[in-house]
Amino acid sequence: MPKFLVDTEKFVFLQIPQGKSYITAPEKRLPQAPQKGETCWYSIINFLRPRYGKEIDKLEPNLNTDNAQLNSDIDQLISERAYEKKLSDYRKKTTYHEVLRVYANIYIENLAKTSTAIDKQWAKNRIYTIRHSNLIQDSSNPGSITELLQQKIAAENNHNVDNLTNLKILQDSDEKQLELDMLTEFIDQDDYPILNEDFTKKAYHKRLVALSKTTLSDLKLKAPAQPDVNDKTVKQLLAEEMQYRAIIIDSITKHYKLPFSSWNPTNGIRDLIKNIKQHGAHAVGGTLGFAHFRNKAELLGEIHSHSILELADADYKPISMPHVILIVGAEIVTTYNDSGEAVAEKAYVYLIDPALNTGSILKISYERLCDGLLDVAGKPFNKDSPSHFPYAACPNESEINKAIARYQKVKTHLGKLNLFENSKKVQEPSQPHSDRTLQAKK
Repeated sequence: MPKFLVDTEKFVFLQIPQGKSYITAPEKRLPQAPQKGETCWYSIINFLRPRYGKEIDKLEPNLNTDNAQLNSDIDQLISERAYEKKLSDYRKKTTYHEVLRVYANIYIENLAKTSTAIDKQWAKNRIYTIRHSNLIQDSSNPGSITELLQQKIAAENNHNVDNLTNLKILQDSDEKQLELDMLTEFIDQDDYPILNEDFTKKAYHKRLVALSKTTLSDLKLKAPAQPDVNDKTVKQLLAEEMQYRAIIIDSITKHYKLPFSSWNPTNGIRDLIKNIKQHGAHAVGGTLGFAHFRNKAELLGEIHSHSILELADADYKPISMPHVILIVGAEIVTTYNDSGEAVAEKAYVYLIDPALNTGSILKISYERLCDGLLDVAGKPFNKDSPSHFPYAACPNESEINKAIARYQKVKTHLGKLNLFENSKKVQEPSQPHSDRTLQAKK
């Protein structure tokens, strides 16, 4: 059952453990950074699912002990870890593509300032030299390739054309090679060196579409048919990417058996409070979170060491990109007249925005939540015709506790058989942790 810091008829606020933890050591909390890039969905799903971690990689597949159930448990843990690594790889590559787009824009900006002195063949030769260089990255000053190229552009415009002795790169890094690939792609344009941000956006979304297709294949999911268009616009590429990502996220919720809340925005704040008490945190998507408000939040104070930042209704200026957040509290504030009679009520929700640092909780009005809300099919909330699709996914405490118990059982049995690393330190299985309603921020 969920645990609460505040639990009254009109105000619920969930207990939110600090830091992230894994099923291999549920009592241990580790620091957790904010989301990286446009991967809010990944950060929020990590609040709801069991996290397996690198300790599971120590288990050997097909161990074939005399205990059939033990063999099954080992295979299940290894299988879940393999699935987790696929999701992590998708997140990392998505993040890197976004960082690469930012670098590319900086590179283009630099080229625009020096275009009179640079021709296409010069730039291609410079990138070829970097790509095939045997130089080793200087760990004290690694830098990005774009930064290094900017330095070289500046230097070579001062007639130091062949001076590459200070150029340090990591030759066998996939990420560095990917960056070089994109820069080469820029240079191969017919209108080089007149490059623009629209090109970087298109290249960025092309790569994300390709990445999403690969991930669909890795997860054994079928990609829907797409219109046969030779040169898709950024808008078309984004729509295709979002469609693929929605399929991936839907498959993740099914894989982890995440329950959906029965709460519907038309049922009001009281129904949300009831469902939080029953299911715990609510993961929802839409034009929600800090980025969709124009001005800075007002610091109201703290609730059990959590900083509460209120965003004003008047500052709500949604941008086009949807965002996934986590509802961790809901409140009804009643206004009374001088006679002590209730004259008005205002409803609020408390949110974790994965883009913010751990420990900060946003407070917005229930009306603004409904204004920005999307159902799980990606359709905006409409009070006149509410969706038949659910709006919020919740933690599966049962599956989290099963995973913890499974690992502890495997570790104990293998320790007795001297088949587990550090088996002398193995202790008796701990009780499943019910306080994992929320994991700390990813």
